[in-house]
Amino acid sequence: KSLSNLKNPIILQNMKKILIIFSLLIFTSLFLSNCAKNKTVTMEKDEYEELKKSKNDSDLYEFIYMYELEHPDHFASKLDLAKLNLFAGNYSEAWKYLTRAEGIAKTSEKKLSNQELSSMYGTFASLYVVSNDYNQAKTYIDKAYDVPKFGEQFGFLKGRIEAELGNNEDALKVFDKTYSKYSAQISPDELRTYLYLTANFANYKKALTLLEKYFKTGAFFPGLGLLASGIYEKNNDYTKSVLSAFLDYEYNSCYGNKNDKKFSENLKTAIKKAQEENNPDAQKALQAVLSLYSKDVELPIIDTDFFAYKYIYYKYKYLNFNLEPNDATYYLSIENNMKTFPVYYWILWDSANKNGITNYTNWIPVLEKIILLSSSDYTEKARIALGKIKGLSENESKKLLLPVEVQNYVNSFISTGDEKVLGPVYEFISVKDCDYVFTALSILKRYSKTYPLLRKQLTDNASSIKSSRLTERLEFIIN
Repeated sequence: KSLSNLKNPIILQNMKKILIIFSLLIFTSLFLSNCAKNKTVTMEKDEYEELKKSKNDSDLYEFIYMYELEHPDHFASKLDLAKLNLFAGNYSEAWKYLTRAEGIAKTSEKKLSNQELSSMYGTFASLYVVSNDYNQAKTYIDKAYDVPKFGEQFGFLKGRIEAELGNNEDALKVFDKTYSKYSAQISPDELRTYLYLTANFANYKKALTLLEKYFKTGAFFPGLGLLASGIYEKNNDYTKSVLSAFLDYEYNSCYGNKNDKKFSENLKTAIKKAQEENNPDAQKALQAVLSLYSKDVELPIIDTDFFAYKYIYYKYKYLNFNLEPNDATYYLSIENNMKTFPVYYWILWDSANKNGITNYTNWIPVLEKIILLSSSDYTEKARIALGKIKGLSENESKKLLLPVEVQNYVNSFISTGDEKVLGPVYEFISVKDCDYVFTALSILKRYSKTYPLLRKQLTDNASSIKSSRLTERLEFIIN
């Protein structure tokens, strides 16, 4: 649901972009309004914005953090920190900075611009949403939405909140109105809500348009395949209807919900029904899916560019040891659609590995992508494969952490003060040398200079832990 940290490289690479996007969308603005009459205030704003633009992505959050400390009455930096922490999933920190920003807004003689006002209300609404307090969220989103000129950009968030409260007709009206003006700005979560609303009100043509747009985002969630199956069926596309339902099973299979025997039986039953109903498109699609689970069924050739069939085609050849050199390019063409499926990347890795990899440089990111997805049946397999490339034993490989994971644990410790969350980090930096260990040490060293709590924790452990390798590395970090 969130990235859960602020110095995740995914965020750092796009930090400036995130701030700009927030200014246009629901969560934020960079306060470019010229409404302030006080010249000193304008100069302060201009200075802040110019300094922000001058920072590297990796230094941007820390700059805003320090600027806020040095300017206790500065509204924009506090609101920026609130929104960035909200985006990163650090909700307690987001509340802290948002409350500070609100305090300044209430006591300062400087009047907020409409953009600042709507942004503050929208951030409150967003935090109440993640707290599942939709009644309070509605109070604030109504305030944000009613702000002239800037409020209508909060329509998607308002629609989502109305839907959560069961006000589906009002939600759909707001979505329709906002989408007609800001269709390019809708987020995957908002598009998901809009898609459900449209389908529930039986507007299947519009739902089909929204569904295909959603598929292009690469997002996926349990139930999407079944929803898509129903929408395609209502639009008389039985091939995509069947293949979409398969996507649901394949996605859930990555997370322990797998019963291929039962699934195969259901497919055979469905094939008989399709024959009885004289539905050749559905029958052919069902046979394509069944070919992955039964050696007695050959993959039928289907004239479709639907990504689910392309995936089935490659997986069928992979399972039957019949891959050709050009198949990888074909398979990679659907990565955006399948990027949340751990099995997609595992098949890509395993097929290449079985054919013999001479240079692992291009394949390491494939294993990293599996690890960075939600924990699945393929996560440990990917760690072991990656650790082996780096010269680690199988046991050491299971402890391997990517830089993003190290940062997640460190940020969690900084937020909670719970030393237990650093346990996996200590275990990892105890293994033998590899570049991932060196990166982890670098991250810990950098963070310990900024956060005294972390430095104290590392110092205490350096003197108490008996492992010579770990002690040596902790001393390197704190010295």
